[in-house]
Amino acid sequence: MTLHTSPTLAPLALPHGLRLSRGAAVELHSFVLDHEPRIHGRMAHTFGDERFFGVARSMRLSKHRDGDLAAVLAAQLLRHGVVKGVVCTENDAPKLVSHPEAVSHSWRQPSTAVVGRWADLVMGAVARPLAVLAGPHVVHALHKAQPAMPLYLIGRMASLSISDDLAKACPACADPTNRLADISVGAPDYKDRQWIIMRNARGAIMWEALGDTVFQRRPFDLGDRTPFVKSCLARMQSASPGRWYEWAAPLREEMRRRFGPRGLEWARAQIEVQAYALSHACQGDNAALPAHLWPILNQMVSPKHAEAL
Repeated sequence: MTLHTSPTLAPLALPHGLRLSRGAAVELHSFVLDHEPRIHGRMAHTFGDERFFGVARSMRLSKHRDGDLAAVLAAQLLRHGVVKGVVCTENDAPKLVSHPEAVSHSWRQPSTAVVGRWADLVMGAVARPLAVLAGPHVVHALHKAQPAMPLYLIGRMASLSISDDLAKACPACADPTNRLADISVGAPDYKDRQWIIMRNARGAIMWEALGDTVFQRRPFDLGDRTPFVKSCLARMQSASPGRWYEWAAPLREEMRRRFGPRGLEWARAQIEVQAYALSHACQGDNAALPAHLWPILNQMVSPKHAEAL
């Protein structure tokens, strides 16, 4: 399989209520693939886990008593003098701070109208170098602006969870693991351990700044995602997918934790389902489907997942 082979998928009705802005999608179409070699020194492999997570020098599951590992990392960079300032979020707007204690732990994916303010703040900042703590929308915008300064991009990862309400899926989250950041952090699992994906040399510097301040372990990989993916795709095909009763949700989650996919296999499953939903939001228009999702979708159409499709 080659990277630029577009996926051929069985006909499927759109997930209820899910729509995709074609203009935004076409703009994103090859953006990740075009920029990965410049940022990370190579493209992500189209096989193995890099097709899900992007370029990964190393991956860890980590935990910190303060919870928000991305904010902890940004504060550590200030303490060690790696950066002079950090751009983070406060009240849904970007702010520049220069003291570790001022790094905000709050975060929400900014609206399209606000994203441009991040680039303006970074371009106009006097402090050098800077770390930027942001989601994929902002990271993409900064790479488009290509500021001529050393930036340490700490990419927040979208929560890797599939909602009962698939209509809430965000088309812009076609990059949930923030593949163009130097280091990606977030997406807590059921024990509140967060993923850390170190992607390049700047990511390695930031990794070192964490030191022994956090608990780290290699990601575990348990279970089989096939039944979960099959169930999600079946719900997408249904005109009335229904919802779980509220009282049954904890039982369902406990069953998944004990017997379903866990660790890497759980993350793979959620990225696959989201990619599949987005592919059908494009209504068969592969020019509007981000090309970095093609390897995921092509390998879903495989003996292991054939019955799910």
